Order: sequence, then C-alpha cells, then structure tokens
Amino acid sequence: MKILYDHQIFSNQSYGGPSRYYVKLAEKIYELEQNPEIISGFHINEHLNDIKYKRIVAGKKIPFSKFLNKSSKSKYILRKINQNFFLRQSENKSPDVIHYTYFDNINVKIKCKKIVTVYDLIHEIFYNEYKRNQFYRPKKEIIQKADNVICISNSTKNDLIKYYDVDEKKLQVIYLGNDIKKVTLKFPKYDKYLNLPFILYVGKRHGYKNFDNLLKTFSENISKLKDIYIVCFGGGEFNKQEIKKAKDLKLDLNKLIFVDGNDELLSLFYQNARLFVYPSKYEGFGLPILEAFINECPVICSNTSSLPEVGGDAVSYFDPYNTGSIFESMYKTIFDDSFRKELILKGKKQNKLFSWEKTALNHINLYKC
Repeated sequence: MKILYDHQIFSNQSYGGPSRYYVKLAEKIYELEQNPEIISGFHINEHLNDIKYKRIVAGKKIPFSKFLNKSSKSKYILRKINQNFFLRQSENKSPDVIHYTYFDNINVKIKCKKIVTVYDLIHEIFYNEYKRNQFYRPKKEIIQKADNVICISNSTKNDLIKYYDVDEKKLQVIYLGNDIKKVTLKFPKYDKYLNLPFILYVGKRHGYKNFDNLLKTFSENISKLKDIYIVCFGGGEFNKQEIKKAKDLKLDLNKLIFVDGNDELLSLFYQNARLFVYPSKYEGFGLPILEAFINECPVICSNTSSLPEVGGDAVSYFDPYNTGSIFESMYKTIFDDSFRKELILKGKKQNKLFSWEKTALNHINLYKC
C-alpha cells in the first residue's frame, strides 16, 4: 500500500507535536512493511533530520528558515512551490492513500483515499486570542472533502462535531504514541538547577496555556511555597510581559528558571522535578503527560478537554480557572511522599496504554478500509 503524507506541516513548523507525529507514524508504518513517503518539499522542519529511514522523505530543508518565519510573502511563495511539487509527485506515484498534514484544500483530481488529522480546535474555541471571530472555521472545506477524519482524542472528536456538525461516521479516534525515553545521561552544567526543589512546566506559556494562573497560584501561597522553584523548559525565554507579571505578583524572579534543550535534557528535568504541572485550559491530546509518566515524574494537570483521557487515574487533577484548586494539587504532590509514589506507579501503568506501534496499526487499518 502506497501512502503519501503532504508538505504542509513541515513548511509550517520547525518543531512541534503535529510534525513529530507524522515522522514517528511514517517510521513505524515503514517498520510494519507498508510503503509510506513524506513529500515534504522545501521545508523548515527539524524532526525530519532525525528520521531513521531516509527514503521516506522527499524534499529539502531550506537554510533561511528564520527569514521565512518573518515574511508572509516568502511563506506564500514556498506554499505554492510545494503545492505544485506535491501534485506532480502524487500524480507520478499513484498512491492508495494521501494523508494531508494540515488544512489546505484537498486536490480532488487525484483518485485515492484522502485522510486528514485534526489535532485540536484551539483556533475555533479561543478565537479571540488569534484575532478571529466566533464563526472562524478554517477546517471546513478539507473536512467535507476528506474520506475520513482522524481525531487524536475523543475530546477533539466531540469538539469537531460541535463546531463543524460533521457526520460522526466519518470520524476515527486514534491516540498518539509516546517515544520519549528515560535517559541516564549527565549534563553537569545544569546540576545547579537539577539539585533545586522545583516543579516543571514544559512548552509554550501564552493565553490558553494558563501560565498566568500558575504564577498567581504561587503569588497567593508564597509562604507555603517559598523554597520551591519553577523551571520552564522550552517555549521561548521569558518576555517583558511575563517578567512584569511576575514582578506585579511580587514573585522572586530568581525562582523562575528558563531552560531549553533536547529530549535527553528534558528527560533529566522530568526525573528530578517534584512534579510536572500542566495548567492548560485546553489540549487536543497532552503528550507531555506521557513524557512525565515514562520519566517517573508525578503529574498534576487541568481536568479539562482531552487531559483526563490521557492521564486516567494517574494524575492529580485541578480546575485550571481556580488557583485554590491548583495549589491543593500542587502542595499535596510536592510534600506528601506516599502520594507522589502512588502517582508515579500509576503513571508507569497508564503509559503502557500508548505506543506508536498501536497508533500505526490503527492508521493502517483505517487506510485499508
């Protein structure tokens, strides 16, 4: 079976969950003796560099990605070049399935099964944060033309039905896998942070990610959390607004630490954290929960959207809108060692429910039917 993945996500993202999903999916499908190929075109994506089977990728990384990220005109030109490249490639290769990686319109000239994955409905639900109106529906046309739509959680599926009124028979829920590994490498330059009593926050911090409420929780409970640091891994260095917010809340800026690095370093921070906190108001899946599980890091997170699907009973949940609820989960997990151990054991068990092989097999079954 010949399976093509298109270029869209790889020219949109340097790093990120969706592009990583397609790389891991294609690798595992290849190992299962199917014939996948990513037609990435000219791209800016770093995950493609790590792919084990080089014949999977047709395309070339462009060297001026920083300029591309700032220029809407260059993005438009690149998009048109890649669209034409993908059209020629797909016509020549006569695929059985095309799996579109983002939401540009489907080309109906190519006769094969057409699939698209919806990761979340963040832009529709939090439209104000993206300066859109409440009727913004960017996925409408591709959802209508696709033969099947994959949702990465039941929460995403329910949101898709609510916002797009799509036929439920067209939808298939397939969970993501987890490939981050627990590592034992040493990074001596980070020992000064790893030896502190800290909680770990991973990824972007804007808007619906709800980092502001985490800071507010600390501000309201300074006396009880005075010895605890917050390590923010990834998501960009603290900006002026975040620093001002922390100062306004009378937080010690020395207790806010930014770190960036690769998966191996992230694994080490998970292993040494008192807990991983995930205060997001909405997620399509919540992969960092599984990353924490495999690194034996207790998890506290929001009780919203897809997060309870991923976390199961292995997480201490809180109301992300309520700082008292956040603090209650945080305090117990930091200072109650028996509770921490219980969460760690449950997390290791919950993590076994998710694997890339299971994810790939579910995709193959859908491609074939």
